Parts: sequence; structure tokens; C-alpha cells
Amino acid sequence: ALKRLERLGASNGVDAGVLYGNRAMAYISRGWEGDAHAAARDAYCALLVEPTNDKHWYRLAKALHHCNVPQAAYNCIAVLEVRSLFFEVV
Repeated sequence: ALKRLERLGASNGVDAGVLYGNRAMAYISRGWEGDAHAAARDAYCALLVEPTNDKHWYRLAKALHHCNVPQAAYNCIAVLEVRSLFFEVV
């Protein structure tokens, strides 16, 4: 589906972000060798399309944790915490 969106020139739309995010979660759930890196790549692509989507931040954090990059995963969680504090005030 992503390749079809890219061929149609719609890879900058919200649909692409959702597809990248869902594929990232599928890679994390499957857990084969190399899937954590593929999940991190897809979650990052999803964030490029939809930087305000909390699920994409969480999926990137989870993928980075599986890639044994705990500081980067913690930074993603910190972004989520700041965003949740901001929305509690508003």
C-alpha cells in the first residue's frame, strides 16, 4: 500500500503516516531479526509525515528500545510527557 501511495504521489498525506506507523508496530510485534531497525525506520517516516501523532512517538520509542538505544527511546518518551503536560494545561 505504501508503494502504491508513493507512485500516486500521495506519500505526504496522513494515510502514509498511518501506514508507516502500523507497519512499524507490525515489525515490533513480529520480532524477527532486523525487525526492530525496520520498525524504527518506519516510525521515523511516520513522524516525518505526522509529527504530532503520539502513537508514532510511542512506536519509535518502543522500536529504539528493541534496538538497544535506551537514551533515544527515553527522549521519545520525554517528548510524549511534555506534550501531555501541555495538553493538560490547555
